[in-house]
This record gives sequence, structure tokens and C-alpha cells, in this order.
Amino acid sequence: MNIKKLINQKLLEQLDYTGPERMDPELERRAASPESQFAKNPAFRRGAADVQRVYSQSFNDILYRIRANEGKETLTNQEFYTLLSGAGQLFMQLIKLEAPHRDKLIDLAKETVLNNLGMMDDALIMKASLTPPSSSTIDKMTPGPKKIEKELTPDQKRKLESEVNKRQLINALIDGYSRKSNYFFEQRGVKEKLDAINPQLYPLYKKAMPLIDATYFTNESNIDRATKGEGIVGAVEPKIMEDPDTGERKQGIEANAPIFPILCHELVKGINMVTSRKGYPKNPELRKLTLGQTETLRSETDTLRLGPGIVDYLQNKMPMYLVDGSNPTLKMFFIVALYQLRPEAFTNLFGDLISPNEVDNESAKNVLDTIVEPRAKKLDKAFLDYIKAKYRDEDDEDEEEEDDYGVEDVDNSEYYDDEDDGTDWNYNTEFTGGKRPNRFKESDMKFYTRENISDFLDSLNLENPYN
Repeated sequence: MNIKKLINQKLLEQLDYTGPERMDPELERRAASPESQFAKNPAFRRGAADVQRVYSQSFNDILYRIRANEGKETLTNQEFYTLLSGAGQLFMQLIKLEAPHRDKLIDLAKETVLNNLGMMDDALIMKASLTPPSSSTIDKMTPGPKKIEKELTPDQKRKLESEVNKRQLINALIDGYSRKSNYFFEQRGVKEKLDAINPQLYPLYKKAMPLIDATYFTNESNIDRATKGEGIVGAVEPKIMEDPDTGERKQGIEANAPIFPILCHELVKGINMVTSRKGYPKNPELRKLTLGQTETLRSETDTLRLGPGIVDYLQNKMPMYLVDGSNPTLKMFFIVALYQLRPEAFTNLFGDLISPNEVDNESAKNVLDTIVEPRAKKLDKAFLDYIKAKYRDEDDEDEEEEDDYGVEDVDNSEYYDDEDDGTDWNYNTEFTGGKRPNRFKESDMKFYTRENISDFLDSLNLENPYN
């Protein structure tokens, strides 16, 4: 065996397969490359070895579902690829089966997503369609990184690199949570409503979705086509829209997908794209350069595959009451508090989460428990205080001041830069900055109406996690 072949074999051995089933050999080679964007991200401290580890986590989760459907502990690679060859037929069968019920399924997708994300039904405008995205939507997608036209100083290059590293991980979280929402149909309440629409839907979703997800790992030629904007079946676009009921212009998302589970995916992705803006660089020029490097179709093919594994590593160390869905609204603020971390602190946290070293994992848990969770609770309280103040009647008696949910003030300056007003970038000397407080402003919350405030407050179930 020659040296090059031996090195390639050792690199591929880093993939943690749990049975005979295999990824596409081309993806195996790409995952083993030290030149991939995530292998160079400092959160992946062992480079390609960590990339392979996260790929394996995502792939094995899909395999677990496929094996369970077949009633087997493992499948031969031939059996695995034979099942995959039937994914397209199942996909077309679902499209035909859903066709008479599209309006009901669209409404159910919106309701399911809002419930799982702890949002009220007027939180933002959601336009959704059970059809593939238009060519005009796909044409807006960027295949690769944009060229940086201006010369940057060494300090500016360093800041841009740290923001790009952070944004890559945020995009992986967005796609990880979106991919996991493909399986919202498994939730008891959702299944009951699907059965009422058509009892054939659930068993077909259960069989088809893991096979469809597996194709992200087993058909690299299709992935290469997707990086050019070809064969894309789902898309979502955040945009400002006019509320048809009030005429008010507010944040919205427009999602297209051919079947119900993928529509849930796109709606979750759209909402997370909006909330992830809390992690943008505060300087507009730095923000534009960062997004120009990260918001690409090629990057998305990586984040869609790495994302579910990264979410798993995060949720393994998150407070359990946030993971199990008992307080989805606070979970949203927890993710926002993550996004707001300084770039270096954010990247280091995920380095500790991804690391195979248990000491690193516990270090990450400590940061989540003592830094991120208290900030999430403060964001939650600031939000509730705003709601109460905005909708309290003038003749209401003054309520007794509540404590701060038992959260003590901590010095978190190592993790958050609340004083950053975006002026230290100096890429464009005409930009003068302006401080943006690191909390939700009134403009972010004006979509709530008086009629559903009590329901919203009840749905938070705040006493349980703070007792």
C-alpha cells in the first residue's frame, strides 16, 4: 500500500460508522479534507477529524430512524442503497396524497412551528405554499463567497475572520434546528391532526423523511447541483410585509416546499434566520462583508449536514427543561443569548461542545448554565416587562415589583460586549455608529396585540424553571 493511500485510509477511519451503511465516497473524501471551511474553523480544534465526527453524528441519527423503520439493528450497504433508490417514488406519492389537503396542511405547518418555537400567531407574517420555490427566489441565492473589493488592514482581517467563523456556526445551528423540524409530524398532537386529514400521511412521512435526509450524505452529485441552484425543492425568504388585517408593515417570511415536513423545515429556518440577526456584527460594513462570505449555497450544503450534529452536542449540555420543549419561548431567548456572545467566546464555546474531551464539554456546560441561561432569563423578563407596561390599563393598580427571576448579576464582559456600538471597525469612515442596546427593542415586539397577551403570559409557564 502506497503512502498516499495509507493516509487516505487513516483519514476515512475518523468517520464513526455504526454499521455497514456508508456515505458517498466523495463526501468521505471532502469530510477528511483539512481544507474544508469547517476544518479551518477554530471550533473544530482537531480540524477534519472533528468535521468527520460531527458528520457521523448527523448521519447516524438518520440511520437509526431508517433501521427502526425496517426493524433491523443494521442494514447491509446494498440494502441501504436499495431503500434510498425508492425515496423519489415516496416523495412523489406524498405530493399526490397531499394535493387535496394543501390548505389544511399549510395551516397545520404554521401552527406546529409557532407552537414549537413558543411564538404567538401574530408574531410575524408567514406566507407559505406547498409548491417548489420559484426560479426568481432561487436566483437570489449566492453560489459562492463574494469577492472583497477593498484592502483590509490586518486588524480588520482578524475581526472579519472571527465574525465569519461565528456566522458559519450560527448557520449550522439554523440548519440543524430546521432539519430536526422535518420530524415535527411525529409529535402526538400533530400526528392526530394529520390522521384526521388523511391517515396515510403519517406512515409515509415516517418512511420517506429519513430516506430523503440520507440523500444529503449519499448523493454528492445532487449536492453539487444544489450549489449551482439546481434541484432545490424548498426555500424561505425573510422580508418586510404588510399585515393584511392591520395594514401594518412588519417582519415576515415566505416559505415554499413540496411536502408538509419540508414546509415545517423552511418555516423554522425562516424564523431562525430572523432571530439570528441578533448575532450580526453591529457595524453595517463588517456585517455586509461577513454575510458575503457565509450566506452561500456551497456553505449551506455543509451546514445542512453538520447542523443536526452540532445541535445534538449543544442540547446535550443545555438545561433539560429547555430541550424537552416545556418552555419554548425561553428556549428562543436562550438561543438569542447564544447568538449575542462575542465571536471568540461563541467559537470557543462550540469548540468545547464539539470536543471529545469531557473536561471541555463540562466547561461548555458551565458557560451555558452561568452565563447564557441567566442572560436568556433577563431577556425574557425585559420582554415581559415591556408587554405588561405596553398593555396595562391606566386604572390598573401598580403591581408589586417582581424580583429578577432569582438571577444574580454576573460579570459577563468576557462573553458579551454590550458597549460595542460598531464604530471600531472603521472600514467606512463615513459610518458614525450608534449604540444598539443588546435587548429587544419596542420595534421588535410591536406585533403583539392586547387580546392574546394573557394567553402568551400563561404559555410561558415561568414559575417552573425559576423556582
